[in-house]
Amino acid sequence: MATDSPVPQPEALPVTPALITVASTSNNQLRRHLRSRLERHVCTENFRPALTIVGVHCDVVDVLHHGTGRPENALLELVLPSKYSAIGVLASSVISTPPGRAHSDAALAVGVPRSGSVVSLLATNDTIVHTKEPQGWLIDACLRSVLRPTAPCQIPALEFPIALWLDRLMVAILNTPASELISWATAVKLCPIPQRSRSDDPVHLGGTLGSTTQRWGALRSASVQGLRATVDMTPDRARWMDDAMFARWCMGSFPDVASLRGDVEFLAPAQVAEGVEIALRSAWLAFAG
Repeated sequence: MATDSPVPQPEALPVTPALITVASTSNNQLRRHLRSRLERHVCTENFRPALTIVGVHCDVVDVLHHGTGRPENALLELVLPSKYSAIGVLASSVISTPPGRAHSDAALAVGVPRSGSVVSLLATNDTIVHTKEPQGWLIDACLRSVLRPTAPCQIPALEFPIALWLDRLMVAILNTPASELISWATAVKLCPIPQRSRSDDPVHLGGTLGSTTQRWGALRSASVQGLRATVDMTPDRARWMDDAMFARWCMGSFPDVASLRGDVEFLAPAQVAEGVEIALRSAWLAFAG
């Protein structure tokens, strides 16, 4: 569970795709290079956690990074050198198969030319397939590395402070001795709004939460200026991201909001659970208004 405080349209990056004059790499070329590299990646790494970043220019493929550390440290803030026309990322992965949701090892290859069209391949023990409409932070990072916008984010900004509040509540609940119960007063203190605006009235508390929540662009601007911080976020990272990637990154720090809401309702005392629900309904009304 994340436990950091809330956060999230700064200026555009100083270089635009129009300024890049390097010859382009076609999607078919890129797919062919990725497939070859993916086969090599699987053979070499045998599905062990590893990340390889390559720069592609026509038939030249250079390894820019290879390692087993945290992949975000290698990818976030990366701007592809101008001599390359496409970026490729190869990483270990896991897939789950219904109905039993059994997990099996896999490896993923993602490629993005400067045009912004995404190529994605998935390797398992016996096959390599082209995946359609891939999603995830790796896709976002590849797009930002070639200075392209990421896909729009449909998550309302209010979900961020709600997730933060519910996550804090779950941490408090799980750390409260079995002989004690978390109180509504504690829940109020954990609500991510200024202390002077907190109220024991759940309607007023939720209304303040909803009315004071900024849109993602403003939240990212605050993060760029170092005024707020979220998990694994720095001003430079926030500046490198666009609003949509920033939103998805922030929300990726938490479990699904619906699941968090259900957990709080199930584990919190009835008075606290009821207060939280009233506050959340009030927050959404204020946010929409």
